[in-house]
Amino acid sequence: MMKTGAGLVALLALLVGSVLTGPVLAEDVPLAHIYAQGEWDQYGDDWDCIEISSTMGWQRYMVPHEGILGRNFSSMTIHTDQEGWTVDKAQYAPVLNGGHTGADAEALAPFNQYKFDQSVPFGALLLRFADGDTRTILEEGEEPWMIGQEPQLNFRINDTGFGDNAGVLQLCFW
Repeated sequence: MMKTGAGLVALLALLVGSVLTGPVLAEDVPLAHIYAQGEWDQYGDDWDCIEISSTMGWQRYMVPHEGILGRNFSSMTIHTDQEGWTVDKAQYAPVLNGGHTGADAEALAPFNQYKFDQSVPFGALLLRFADGDTRTILEEGEEPWMIGQEPQLNFRINDTGFGDNAGVLQLCFW
């Protein structure tokens, strides 16, 4: 039995602390930066373009699904006419969503423990769906990638040491 209010406060702090170390913090993902929005064509199709930073972990994009007369995005593209990002700004040139490959991948191999996903190259774009399923988008090119009716998408660079990273990847949705 607690004798003071301080004991109750300590118990509450313990309970809140244990709750915050679980799924609440795991889902506390910052929103991706929307750098451009507009109308795509004469039919009034809207679009958003976001930037995913190489210096942060997961970043969330809330996909608009507002019905037939509203914003209802189901496609995504990664433009190839952008600078891209890198996992080490002093050593490696920026890459796009496929990540560092070839000689760069070989040079980075001793540091594989810093990859978020060991099965794909450093610097690859990782995509996590609302259900927790994580995938990569390794193919580079501007072909649309169908996202269907996903309510939210989380993106990140395949790296866990953000201090030497630089750049962003730009993704557009319509």
